[in-house]
Amino acid sequence: MSPAHFRELFYPGLCRVMKGYKDLGLRVIKHTDGMIWPLMEMIVDSGIDCLDPIDPVAGMDLAEVKRKFGRRIALKGNVDCSHLMTLGTPAQVSAATRDALRIGAPGGGFILSSSNSIHSSVKPENYMAMLRTLKEHGTYPLRV
Repeated sequence: MSPAHFRELFYPGLCRVMKGYKDLGLRVIKHTDGMIWPLMEMIVDSGIDCLDPIDPVAGMDLAEVKRKFGRRIALKGNVDCSHLMTLGTPAQVSAATRDALRIGAPGGGFILSSSNSIHSSVKPENYMAMLRTLKEHGTYPLRV
């Protein structure tokens, strides 16, 4: 969707919904899919508290998102579930998990998760590798 169409068709409603949640004292994690760079400013400006996921396969670079928006919103995601967690090894998943923590966690505002979901093609041993690595390295002060 073009930024112009998003601004015209979806942005006003997204802002109204976010305001309604804020009026109730709630925090919001906004789920998106794909490469959303052209829409990022509007999505962040809508009042979200957290963006989910930061998908590396779609071209969403965690370091760049953290640098540009990490003071305004929390970030969630970044361990690739489409290729790495389905076809990779536990060692590769562990390395990607450490990288995501090293990039996303400094200063807070980061929730480690997959880049979208833990779907039926994700190897259980890879999911467990992500969880073990998170448990070992994901507590402040970070040891990544």
